[in-house]
Amino acid sequence: MSLHAPAVAVPRWDRPNALTFILTVVALAFLVWSFSNVGLSWERMQRGFPALGSILDRMFPPDLERLPQILRSLLVTFQMALVGCVLGLILAFPLAILAADGLSPHPVIKQMARGLIAFFRTVPDLVWALLFVIAVGLGPAAGVMAIMVDKIGFAGRFFAEAMEEVDKGPQEALAAIGATRSGLIFSAVVPQALPSFIATSLFSL
Repeated sequence: MSLHAPAVAVPRWDRPNALTFILTVVALAFLVWSFSNVGLSWERMQRGFPALGSILDRMFPPDLERLPQILRSLLVTFQMALVGCVLGLILAFPLAILAADGLSPHPVIKQMARGLIAFFRTVPDLVWALLFVIAVGLGPAAGVMAIMVDKIGFAGRFFAEAMEEVDKGPQEALAAIGATRSGLIFSAVVPQALPSFIATSLFSL
């Protein structure tokens, strides 16, 4: 008895139908046209390499005269990230409660909260930044607001999931003795979900 399985012939590709063939040809033609339409050329790259070398030559050695201004800008950048993240996490917490199963006061409110979180997550950060630049002008405030909205969407989902996954036993025990909804949340849900909250917050920062 042979220890090896009998060889199985590899099935041939099915012959494409006319519509599939036409769509494939159109897609390949569009790909070729895209390459020719974006302006890539070996001559242009040859002209660009010397300019890149000139930039690198001016970068070294670095000019330290602007170092104080750069350090101040770096500090403001870190402050933008910190403030935007903290505000986003604070606002994400109540929104996550409204979006969590078993904690939201009404199914309609739960769906609305989940939709808002999904909307905040779907829109890219750059789009939020452009919108807030139009609203409040160019500066750190627009960056803070863009980061805040982004973190509401990011942390809101994970906060809600963490609260849904906690053990329901403590909640049922507190409900049996007449605890209020806020009492259930802050006495039974939040303590169990706190490690996940901390991990999500640190990752956001």
